Amino acid sequence: MRTFGLPESVVGEKLAGVEEDFPGATIGYRAHFPEIEVKVLAKAASSSAARDLCERATAEVRARLGSYIFGDENDSFAGVVGRALRTKNWTLAIAESCTGGLVGHMLTREPGASDFLLLDAVTYANSSKARVLGVDEETIRWHGAVSSEVAAAMALGAKRVSGADVALALTGVAGPSGGSEQKPVGTVFIALARPDGTTDVKHRVFPGERLQIQALASYAGLQLVRELCAARPAEPRASEHG
Repeated sequence: MRTFGLPESVVGEKLAGVEEDFPGATIGYRAHFPEIEVKVLAKAASSSAARDLCERATAEVRARLGSYIFGDENDSFAGVVGRALRTKNWTLAIAESCTGGLVGHMLTREPGASDFLLLDAVTYANSSKARVLGVDEETIRWHGAVSSEVAAAMALGAKRVSGADVALALTGVAGPSGGSEQKPVGTVFIALARPDGTTDVKHRVFPGERLQIQALASYAGLQLVRELCAARPAEPRASEHG
């Protein structure tokens, strides 16, 4: 079972007592930043008994970790998000700044990304945020490129220029320089423009060095898309209205 969103220590805390509740079962952990892989091994007198024990212990693990489990051994995080978008029949646009195209790279490594991905705009400079996405230069001037206002404007701009159902935008300070007391290194604003026209912005401060911050931000952005697909009923695209 592959998980995202919890450090290994917290995963261990959540699964404390499982081995005692299911004698013969062993829980193993392996970190693949920023994911944690959880494995269940079961030993019993017969293969059928071991299989039964393993299935029962695994069910308990799944119940305790819930939605932090995104897939099984052969799943990738981006692949799971892509399948969720295809299930909803939704298209996606992305506007990236601090992540420099990493979100789009994660998605396009998976076969079939062309089914849903319409745009990945790496608008790293303020001028490109304005020219490509239509972000108001006054918004950037007053609030700064790393702000909830600019993140929301980036998402709405990506949604507008691409015609996608959903748009994701990320802007932040990946470091090692550029941080301030108000916006330290690791500060990221992640915006999601939904099919119904509403927009939500999350403010996160991620730990680590530049590449770690970029990876965590990319996963967190895709997690918002995954949660949206899971939480909302599918809506027909505008082209499907009679």
